[in-house]
This record gives sequence, C-alpha cells and structure tokens, in this order.
Amino acid sequence: MSINNIEYAGRETIFNSIMVAIRKILYEQLDLDKHKKFRSYKSDQGYIPIMSVNPEKRLYRFNCYCFDCPCNIRGLCSTEFQELPVSLLHEFDGDNIIKNFCG
Repeated sequence: MSINNIEYAGRETIFNSIMVAIRKILYEQLDLDKHKKFRSYKSDQGYIPIMSVNPEKRLYRFNCYCFDCPCNIRGLCSTEFQELPVSLLHEFDGDNIIKNFCG
C-alpha cells in the first residue's frame, strides 16, 4: 500500500465525518427528520416490529418507519415477498431492515 492511498483514505474519512456532522445539524435546524419516532412501537421488552407475515397467503412484508416513503402503506412496505430476500437485508437503520426499490 502506498502513502498516497493512505493519505487519500485519511482525507476521505475526514470529508465523510464532516458531511455527516453537517447533515445532522441541517436536519435538526431545518426540521427535516421525517422518520417516525419508533419509541412508540416498542413492545414491553423493548422490541420493534421489523417484519410482518401473512400466514394465509405465505407472504412477507417489511415494516417501514419512514413518513414520506411512497411505498409505505400504514407502516408496511407495499412490496411483498414469497421468500425472505436474505441478500437484501441489512441492520435496522431506523426505517427498515431491507434495501428496497424506494432506497
């Protein structure tokens, strides 16, 4: 690994950190945070529903906590899956646990 790569990686890390900080400040100042506060969805044990299953139709839908998502239908993603799309799953990010077409 050359020094140029290390220097670039360092610069990129600094840039990304600054951009994240700016984004947080702007979202707070401009009141742009559109995510529902999922505190109200927590169960008594502190769990948040992240996936729903229709046992009759054998379909899966993922819970969505983003206000302005056009695919959000009363807290559920409109995309239905017959099998769990394991390759599309990610850690809960405050919106959902799936990488979907809406972003």
